[in-house]
Amino acid sequence: MAEDIKKYIKSCDSCQRTKDEFHPKHEELYPIKKPNFPFQHLHVDIIGPIVTSNRGSKYILSIIDSFSKYLICWPLKDQTAPVIMRIIVDHVITKFGTPKYITSDQGRNFTSQIMKDISRIFGFEQIFTVSYHQSANGQVERANRIIKSILSNYVDREESTKLSPFFILFGREMELPIDIVMNLKPKESGEEENNNTLFYENLKNKFQNIWSKTVINIEKAQEKQKQNYDKNINPSDYKVGDLVLKKVEVPLHKFSKKFEGPFEIISLNKPNVVIKVDEKIIETHLDKLKLFNNKSSLELRENNKKIKYKDKNVESEESERE
Repeated sequence: MAEDIKKYIKSCDSCQRTKDEFHPKHEELYPIKKPNFPFQHLHVDIIGPIVTSNRGSKYILSIIDSFSKYLICWPLKDQTAPVIMRIIVDHVITKFGTPKYITSDQGRNFTSQIMKDISRIFGFEQIFTVSYHQSANGQVERANRIIKSILSNYVDREESTKLSPFFILFGREMELPIDIVMNLKPKESGEEENNNTLFYENLKNKFQNIWSKTVINIEKAQEKQKQNYDKNINPSDYKVGDLVLKKVEVPLHKFSKKFEGPFEIISLNKPNVVIKVDEKIIETHLDKLKLFNNKSSLELRENNKKIKYKDKNVESEESERE
């Protein structure tokens, strides 16, 4: 009977929508697939609206190369899909080549038809992160925090690669005005080569060494990040067909329900999950879900049936006396 009461309380619909889990689910970290060379995988995002500049710009388009961590920022007067796509084509693809992947959130400016058309024309694949889950696009989110703090990511050594983005991309350190003022000359790899073939071979070997070292450093950084992140994991054991409640991302007011649903799990691709919401299929993160306990009727005990209670057999009275 105690177990039945416990199950009945857990199935309270209002309680499930209002209360957080005592031990919420926390999936392990799934690092992104590491790229093998610069500008193979880009991460893009929009910062703003911010204070309007003298030229009327109030947004910033931030684009970061997943391999070198090279950051490109561009001021925007608006964040429409045509404007974003024109900048990606004119200032990224024409200078650094066509990427294989571009990761972004699910904003309309990234999921629009024009973006789909451009991705088909240039042959890159769009990857969309789940809504309201910043760590899914952590590459550019971290860069955005640096931008907002008025710091530069151009010449400092990046933590995961141990090399500056400029050095990984161009094979040399950036020469700044301060270097000229202080008479600081960049280190030369050797005497200038007059032979074009020899110069090409040296340059090729140099980049191969730089990129090999970068890949190794990225692998080490990802392994360290995963070890730190996975210390407090509490993985879920959801199955296809389970009914779950989803966290409400933008509550209507302070006393709104924290969870909505129930929704059926259609497919699992950890750490993400696909659920059915009002005949629509959406993808979200497993950390945003909790199992829905469906209220079921309790079985009635038959007449003259013995029940065990504190090691004593208590026999029920007959419902009808002869």
